[in-house]
Amino acid sequence: MIFLLFLSVLIIANAKNMTKLKFRCEDWRKEYPFQNGVLDNCSMEIDPISVTQFLFNLKSRDFHWELFRFNLRFKPKEVFKTKCAIEPHIWTWTYPAPEGAYEFLKWPKEYGIWSFGLLDLFSYSMNIKVNVYGNCPVIIGGKETTQRIATAVLEMVNKSTTIKGAPRDFLYGSVCYNSKVFIHPFIYFLCKHISCPVEATSYRCCTANETSIVCNGENLHYDGAWWGFPFVLGLLLFAFSPLFLVKVFKKVASSNTGGHIQIDDTMNKGSNKWLICNPLSLFSIVSQSITPQNNKFRYCRIILRRVAIVLMTITVVIVQVGIHYFFDHHYTVELAKHDIPLDFRSMVAGYKRSKTNFIPTIGGPYVGLGIYLFTTMMLVCIPRDLETFINRGIPNNLGLSMSPLTLDIKTKGKLGSVYHLERQSGYPKLYNLMRAHIYMLINPSFWSLAIQIQVKRFAGVMNNITKGKATNVVKIGFGIPYFVLICATELFLSLIYYSLPIILFFKITIMSYYIGIKKSVSHLGTSGRVVQYSITTLTLAILVFNLYILTVVFVDSLLFITRIMIFTFTGFIAYPGSTYAYFVFAMTIVIYITESIHKIRLTYSKLFKYTIKSCVVVKNKNKFPEVGIAKEEDDYYMISRELFTYVVSRHKPVRVEIFFSLLKLAFITFMFYLAAHVIVTLHRLTDLNPLTQVITALFICLLPKLWRMLLLKDKNYEDIQENIAILKLVEDYCKQKLQIRDSDENTSVELDNFNSKEPDERTKLIN
Repeated sequence: MIFLLFLSVLIIANAKNMTKLKFRCEDWRKEYPFQNGVLDNCSMEIDPISVTQFLFNLKSRDFHWELFRFNLRFKPKEVFKTKCAIEPHIWTWTYPAPEGAYEFLKWPKEYGIWSFGLLDLFSYSMNIKVNVYGNCPVIIGGKETTQRIATAVLEMVNKSTTIKGAPRDFLYGSVCYNSKVFIHPFIYFLCKHISCPVEATSYRCCTANETSIVCNGENLHYDGAWWGFPFVLGLLLFAFSPLFLVKVFKKVASSNTGGHIQIDDTMNKGSNKWLICNPLSLFSIVSQSITPQNNKFRYCRIILRRVAIVLMTITVVIVQVGIHYFFDHHYTVELAKHDIPLDFRSMVAGYKRSKTNFIPTIGGPYVGLGIYLFTTMMLVCIPRDLETFINRGIPNNLGLSMSPLTLDIKTKGKLGSVYHLERQSGYPKLYNLMRAHIYMLINPSFWSLAIQIQVKRFAGVMNNITKGKATNVVKIGFGIPYFVLICATELFLSLIYYSLPIILFFKITIMSYYIGIKKSVSHLGTSGRVVQYSITTLTLAILVFNLYILTVVFVDSLLFITRIMIFTFTGFIAYPGSTYAYFVFAMTIVIYITESIHKIRLTYSKLFKYTIKSCVVVKNKNKFPEVGIAKEEDDYYMISRELFTYVVSRHKPVRVEIFFSLLKLAFITFMFYLAAHVIVTLHRLTDLNPLTQVITALFICLLPKLWRMLLLKDKNYEDIQENIAILKLVEDYCKQKLQIRDSDENTSVELDNFNSKEPDERTKLIN
């Protein structure tokens, strides 16, 4: 509700601009330039040199180009444009499928960037000169100029059909320019302040046939479902994102308290003494690296970790802005100049243009992100322990409830099949409470209980009003419609509240800060209440603002990721012969990265297994009975944490394993990059049949495996050698422990024999 109120304030603040910024572009119906006389007094023609260059480019690829982008140079006329024309000098020509790319005209123009260039493999850009004959203005985007330009370009293309081998589909080509699209004011407001669920630009085209040319004023639109679906999906995923976030925090917290072994030789004194399985994996290593292990600079490291997490929330936005800045800068700036809503991508156009393009009410994306980062870092860095802090705000009510919205936590646990919820605390309690809220909604007992509560409440209210008199039946009948309306609204709010974890998470966050502020100023008396309400109001405003910015960031990030996935996948489907090698290379790199990540855990699991075997050998020989290195419980062997740390640090140090894994990945990626570069440069695979393409790509990808197989020695011999080395390390560890114990005993004996009454030599000299 608070979030909706915030949006309402934005609507009121921006109401004056909503009508000024949008206008309809010049519209017309079908026009036929050869019949309507638009070419009588003024005409255009492509320069012969440009025509020759175009025909040469077509023939150089055996007419396999699917789409041309022409940069028009008009001579000798001065050029104007309408308000709706975007990049007026850039015109696009293509022809119908299956050989052409007419369907591409319905897509956003950024599809080449979002597909990593895959959908631009058969596109070509070139400059052409246009000679203007007659006394007429050149207004790109105007009805007459559009017909004249289209006629000149399509006549140039038709000359290619006289060349042997040219497709007949060239006679049915289309030439288009990019234009703005009228957006409804309310949708335009969403585009300005959240994200754009509709397309704001499209192509306007003139199409040729064998006898004439027709210019249709309609815009070619991308499928609305594909454009709006990611927007809706982004809002839904954001509503459920606290489930994933709290689960990650719960896992990190449990891994830290569970006691992973130290990466270096320093032991964690608070960790468990015995290990039943290998605790080392890439996740545990990274988690431990960013988790303070001692009190030295502990709070500083905690703050740095929280700041890093806050910065990670805008990672996708930074990547998006960077990609469009380096690869699509000119077009993005043009869109910003025409006030096309660009979300956070408007930051490419600079501060001045972006502050009027996106979230203008709060000063633009630069100001919005700056305030969000500063205030969020401040709020998350204030608590010393986030888990304890969040636990304060989790409701622990165990009494009777008067509404389905205020059920006690024990009832929620039972209805949500999450038992003993009231006994939990911290991240596990918050995570399980969110799960219980969702699971309750699919339990018929919850809805039955909700209706029972409402009926009993109504009966109690009516009993107080009528005071048990049967003469007040009229009052009861009058109150029933209101009762039904209130109950229906309450059930609807219960559905929203319990189904969206973001609401519970936001509520608990507010309560945590409120309780913290209340405790901090409780000793100030009456003046403390004023301070408490002031700080609470300010904190609430900051939290609402941050929730708004985080919603926008999340939706925009998901839109960007979804578009990349859609158009990249489309590129693989559209050009399987040309993109197969890239697909195989990308998948192989992913496989090798996954293998390297799992290899770290497998390596130390194998080391753990060999260490247990060595401990069993040492115990069976009864060499060091005084040293506790292993024990058996419930048919499971456990080894000393300190021993395993010693073996890891001496036999396979973690930093060395990670270094060589990264080195191997870098080498493999570099080799694949060279192979892909050779394929792109020499176009080897385009001349091969599909079977040869498969064999060539797979051979390149299997080279690292073949190299590893050639260098692989006898595995059994390696295992024996490793067993011997680990057994020696276990014995060395036991010897060191005995030496340390003997040294401690000798020191204790010397202290016991020391007579403090007898002065030492130094004391005698002083005396």
